[in-house]
Amino acid sequence: MSCGKKSEGLSHLQENNFELELFDSIVVDYIGKLALQDVSPNGRCFLAYDQVASKFVTFSDQGQVIGMFVLKGEGPGKYGNYHTGKPVFIDNESFLLSSNKGQFQYSLKGDLLHHFEPDFEASYRFIVPSAKNTVAMKKGFVSILQGRYNDLGVSIEHQLKSRQLEYLDISSGKFIPIVPFPAKSKFSSDQLLFHDVYVRPILASEEDMLFVTFSNESRLYGYKEGEWEEPAWSVDLPIENFVEAKGIEADKTDFEFDITQFYFGGIQSLDVLTDSLFLIKYSEGLPLDEVKSLQEQHKDEMEVFFQKIAQLNKTHFQVLEGNKFSHDIQVPDPLGVLSLVQERQYLWFDLDYEQKENDYSVFYKCKLIEI
Repeated sequence: MSCGKKSEGLSHLQENNFELELFDSIVVDYIGKLALQDVSPNGRCFLAYDQVASKFVTFSDQGQVIGMFVLKGEGPGKYGNYHTGKPVFIDNESFLLSSNKGQFQYSLKGDLLHHFEPDFEASYRFIVPSAKNTVAMKKGFVSILQGRYNDLGVSIEHQLKSRQLEYLDISSGKFIPIVPFPAKSKFSSDQLLFHDVYVRPILASEEDMLFVTFSNESRLYGYKEGEWEEPAWSVDLPIENFVEAKGIEADKTDFEFDITQFYFGGIQSLDVLTDSLFLIKYSEGLPLDEVKSLQEQHKDEMEVFFQKIAQLNKTHFQVLEGNKFSHDIQVPDPLGVLSLVQERQYLWFDLDYEQKENDYSVFYKCKLIEI
């Protein structure tokens, strides 16, 4: 497959009402494990990241490399020791990258254009750097940028008083704390305290609407830009099996936390499609006692432990319409992780590097077909 080459539609899947059709692909002359990050508003430029080499690559919609650059590190033009989510395009000529030092605007060749510094020291108790932790709104950008409420510690007070996101007004450079836990959310409890792993926001946006789920809660919230204190609407996600974590009844200076607690139910990604549809990936999760039993059985064989968990913890990739989910969408080889949704209709996938390695990089463009 190469850029511009159309594929035959993928085979129909029994009892499924959506399927993926391979529509196009882009080949980039780059050896390494590139992960697609974002596409420019006009669709002509893509941004990818090689985690092993800490290198960003920009390239055209024809696969021509525009720039390769390492932005990690200290000194002029660098964002620091780690970035905290996928960068997003600001316009057709620049993108926004978040780190523990704020947010940075870079050109397509990696030149620093502006450093947006928050009025607090950004620090993170839990973050997934490969996730979509920043989304574009009509007038600004919404990000998971933690640290504003660190003086409240790990406490019920923090849970009640903090805002979960920051809004960057790109014209003024001002950061505004937004989105407290909604009243309908279990995370607004004044009795039970929940770990950051369970309350991690999962984000999507469309024009002046922000959509938020919290990782261990099966509910979707919609916010109108500028009206951040209460959601405009919410809907319960119709997940049949979803193992929820339990909060604790007392404040702690820090959580005692181990790997077994990562396997509760989790919303993993959220994207907006046309016609008021959402694309959601989630895992059902496993009861804590079952995970701890597996860990004890395989304490000297952690690779076996992870394999067993992967087999038992069912993951689903579905379309949400109203309050109904579609059947699971099957992702065929050699497609890997869904990297982004373009124009609410084109789904871009990275190569499944565990199944196939090339002396070039390739990204696959698909459409969802209703059947």
